[in-house]
Amino acid sequence: MAIIRHLPTSRFWIAQFARKLPDGAWKTVSRSTKIPVEPPPGSEQTAKELRETAQEIANTYERTANQKLKATHIRRVLADLSNDTLRLPSVREWIEERLALMSKTKKEATYRNYRDATRLFFEWIEEKDALPLDSVTSLMMDEFQNWLDNRFRPSTRKKHFSAIRHFFSTAKKLNLLDTDPCEAVTHLSSLSRAVSAEVSRRPFTVEELQLILTNSNEEWRSMILTSLYTGGQRLGDIACLQWDAVDFEKGILHFRTQKRGKSLVIPLWNRLRALLEERYPHRINEYIHPSAAQKYQRTGKSSTLSNEFGKILFTCGLVERDPSLAGKRYQKQYGTSQDKTRHKNALSFHSLRYTATTLLHEAGVPPMIVQKIVGHDSAKIHEGYAAFSLRESEEAFNKLPSF
Repeated sequence: MAIIRHLPTSRFWIAQFARKLPDGAWKTVSRSTKIPVEPPPGSEQTAKELRETAQEIANTYERTANQKLKATHIRRVLADLSNDTLRLPSVREWIEERLALMSKTKKEATYRNYRDATRLFFEWIEEKDALPLDSVTSLMMDEFQNWLDNRFRPSTRKKHFSAIRHFFSTAKKLNLLDTDPCEAVTHLSSLSRAVSAEVSRRPFTVEELQLILTNSNEEWRSMILTSLYTGGQRLGDIACLQWDAVDFEKGILHFRTQKRGKSLVIPLWNRLRALLEERYPHRINEYIHPSAAQKYQRTGKSSTLSNEFGKILFTCGLVERDPSLAGKRYQKQYGTSQDKTRHKNALSFHSLRYTATTLLHEAGVPPMIVQKIVGHDSAKIHEGYAAFSLRESEEAFNKLPSF
């Protein structure tokens, strides 16, 4: 039977019990109960009650050690006996604590991804977010993945699920959990959907660009051309571009991308300079595109602006479906209950990145220079953005020697 002892070097009761080793021998183990010998000031418990609690904990140590129960089971029992001294954080407490740390250590775009995934997870788990962290099971996480599958395309679902998995894998690394409930969740069920749901992006043709510019208002026209003239920079970066990034005297545009945090220095070549100089006298505040900047900062992401651009494409007849509609709104517009996820079109504002890359290559600019202008981290990534024409392929083949 387990016993408790009071050592002069500790203010807590010490549990002492025997544990059976794999070879059949017995080993005496000592472990603190975290229960004080004397009641703390203001405590309603008596010394006798504290001793009885410490004895219960010592008995629990002995039973769990010899029955080989998991640490989480031990923790649950001891939490009740030791007045929550060893209580696990709740699901919400743990995730919000880690998210708060990320806000100080991660890049803004990365933090937003985790924040968005957290919001979705809390929406799904509802009142269960108050349960202890180890209450989340693999079955629950599998259900969460299926819930995401019904709302997002596979790549977005994977991003959100991976973000939530990070919180649980961190808890396991810190020995708060014995197992990561996400480890057993298979992604095979989504592979077939991933193949069929992914849509390849493509660049705009010159004719399509002219049509889009004709159907855009003044600010959108400027944003489209600014993106194109800076090598296809992303929508969020163009929307938040400020006038202090423009140095007319030195002839450069300098800013830091939000996705990678990369510093870009782009020369104010003739068309880009003319575009910015035309807008400069009419500036309202520090932003080159003030209306777009306000919409972006309202949510911290570019979805609202992306939907606006999608409507322009829809008006031009370049996409079959309005990208801003999903779920019931899809059913209302198209009379079908099959489309429950947001539809991904082959054309979007990001297509300007493909367009700039392709046009620069077709103009004969060396690939390494194009990669630097666009801001791609590697040649492998860059290759996915360059669409080469049949004419270029024919010219390349014509350079081969005759045999």
